Amino acid sequence: MEKNLMIRKIIILSSTEETSIEVPFTKGLNIIIGKNKTGKSSIIKTIFHSLGCEVKFDSDWEKLHKRSIVSFSIGNSYFLVERTDNFYTLYSSSEDLSSVSYIGSYTYSEFSSKFLELFDIHVTWITKNGDDKPVAPPYIFSFQYIDQDKGWHAIAKSFDRLSYVTNWDKQIIKYVVGYQNEEYFRLRKKLEKYRILIKEIESKINTIEEFVTNILAREQQNNSSTHNSNIINDTWEKSEQLLEQLTLLEKDRLSTSSLISQLQNEVYEKKLVIEALNKYSEEIVNDHTYASSLDDSITCPFCGVIHLNELAEKSELIKDVQTASNILISASGDLEVLQTELEVYQNKLLEVDSKYKKMKTELRALEENANVIDTLKTEGKNDLIKTSRLEIEEIKNVRNGYLGIRENTQNDITGIESAKRRNKISKDIKALMSTLLEKLELSEANVKLRSFLPVLKHTGSEQPRVIYAYYIALYLYNLNRVDNPFKWLVIDTPNQQGQDDENLNNINKVLELLMDKRGQVIVGTERTTGSEETAANVFQLKEYKRCLTKDKYAEHVLFLNQLDMLRNE
Repeated sequence: MEKNLMIRKIIILSSTEETSIEVPFTKGLNIIIGKNKTGKSSIIKTIFHSLGCEVKFDSDWEKLHKRSIVSFSIGNSYFLVERTDNFYTLYSSSEDLSSVSYIGSYTYSEFSSKFLELFDIHVTWITKNGDDKPVAPPYIFSFQYIDQDKGWHAIAKSFDRLSYVTNWDKQIIKYVVGYQNEEYFRLRKKLEKYRILIKEIESKINTIEEFVTNILAREQQNNSSTHNSNIINDTWEKSEQLLEQLTLLEKDRLSTSSLISQLQNEVYEKKLVIEALNKYSEEIVNDHTYASSLDDSITCPFCGVIHLNELAEKSELIKDVQTASNILISASGDLEVLQTELEVYQNKLLEVDSKYKKMKTELRALEENANVIDTLKTEGKNDLIKTSRLEIEEIKNVRNGYLGIRENTQNDITGIESAKRRNKISKDIKALMSTLLEKLELSEANVKLRSFLPVLKHTGSEQPRVIYAYYIALYLYNLNRVDNPFKWLVIDTPNQQGQDDENLNNINKVLELLMDKRGQVIVGTERTTGSEETAANVFQLKEYKRCLTKDKYAEHVLFLNQLDMLRNE
């Protein structure tokens, strides 16, 4: 299945102001030009927001009651997604949108799974317990977006709410560059499945072997007389029942231990989130305290830009403090629920352990009974031991089969993760970065990758350009791969009031490498770049804080109503 993603159009409507905007996109280079505060960044962020990514909008944009529609294609298939608050509706469509069909309406997690399913992307986080959790769109597309603010200072940090997965960027980048593919994640899941099955089987083997060993040991220690057949049958039946119950309890122990381990991981992750929220709250409070102590304007000590610090701005900080506090309360509540659930399963494990020990004692009591030992000396004893040993051999054969599957699976994974492939991919990306850094007038000493990610130490003021070179090198590298969903890149140029002309000119020079219509690049800029004549598409914003207008609002409302009718049929 062809996976190329292309954004074809975005429509944003505000019922608050009864205004809207429609921005078309095409293959190759798309440039959105708009001075500061014309809504350029808000339009760009809304693209990702509509596709399930959380971004930081400015306060004025947040106040608008908005609905957004993004038209996009995957290969030769066309789709629409409409987002209202945290609710997503997906449609299939014709290329010109003349024909639209309803697919479904989704919550965030449901939409994430459905959206990635359209790409045939089946990347999952594999837990230590063999569980798998699907990866959401913001993780997959973090390397396709340079945010105007955070994106120019760190790699893959433009989206919010990604911190609950440790070192996620070091895992996802391996998929983005094609080092690990869907087959790798399928094999990882398979490997964990057989690891757990083997563990369960070996536990059952140990239980049966211990039972037989105890029988034989007691036989050597006891001399006894013959007992009637009723005792033989009764003892034999009780022993078999106890053995079966012990096996079931052992499985219950493994299952409960697995759940406890999973909950402990979730408690740990939730504590990390709370710790981050506490730190964020402290920073916001400090910001408010600092802002309250200053005049109605603040001059940036680095770039000299004057920022407003009036009552409205200070009030926004207070709202941020309250919002952070509410999120922290919610997260603390979630943690309390997790800890309560964890305590329930820990108590259950204690109860299961107690039953297990009690049954083991009962089994030993049967073995120690002289009547049982004497009885087992008969043919019944030999049959029971023979049956047990045959069962052990059968189980071992199954286990050995699983061991073979596990070994072959691990070999397949090792084949995918070969050092030769890793070095080849790194070499190709470095070569592209070298070309880009030369255009950006930077030294090749900055071309350093570790696990396919750039090393940003000691880059100083050159860091934004190094990050820029890396993103574009990654885009150009994927452009030459046969089939992948990463042949698009969105660049929101840094706040240009704080950038010198030479730096901006260097950034614009690179745009001439992004005309290839096998992919799509969307660039937001405050000034003309020099590439407008050769770009595939240029969209101009003019009015201050008025990117949404009344020009096509009635037409857009009609289209949105038609979509709502399809959804409600």
